[in-house]
Amino acid sequence: MSSANSGPFALQPNAPHNAPLVQYENDLLTVASRLRDMSETPHRTIEETRSQLLRQVHGELERIEAIKESEWNRQRAGQLTRPIRRYQHQKMKAWVGRLLCRADLQDMFISMDTAMENLEMHDICDGPALKGFLGPDSLPFWTSSPSETRIGFGLAVDGFNPYQSKTAKQNVTSTAIYMICLNLPLHLRYLPENMYLVGVIP
Repeated sequence: MSSANSGPFALQPNAPHNAPLVQYENDLLTVASRLRDMSETPHRTIEETRSQLLRQVHGELERIEAIKESEWNRQRAGQLTRPIRRYQHQKMKAWVGRLLCRADLQDMFISMDTAMENLEMHDICDGPALKGFLGPDSLPFWTSSPSETRIGFGLAVDGFNPYQSKTAKQNVTSTAIYMICLNLPLHLRYLPENMYLVGVIP
């Protein structure tokens, strides 16, 4: 049998309102352990009484587990109503401006025309969708004058479990939406500081 206050719905033992329930569960487990450790006797009445007590204790432990699950959900819901960290969104125009002004990246930007010179497909830039992308004038969008910089972005959407894959919360997903600058080489493109966080879906 598992120890007290274990499993997917373990409560915070240091919280004063959880302590009585956790202590009661621990007492029940102690009683069950002692009943199982009792030496068998030839007296039928004693054995039947012990079996009956064990069934009652196990039934009570199941009831306690249901109470813990309900209390775990209630306390978790109460925590989620309070923001843990402020999320400050930055506009994309300002973010791109800072990206282009970063001294460590100024020599790393490559034009989309250069990125599409590969005959073999190694990157998204080598695909026909981007190579054949047309502008509003029906001309290849990536062909521009030397004084103009045209930036390509890829959209990435990824979901993650905010509870770090705990068994009790397998169905909870938060989703982050990113934009990746395709003008950067692959080894820099997916670094967190080089991606634009479009938004987060809780």
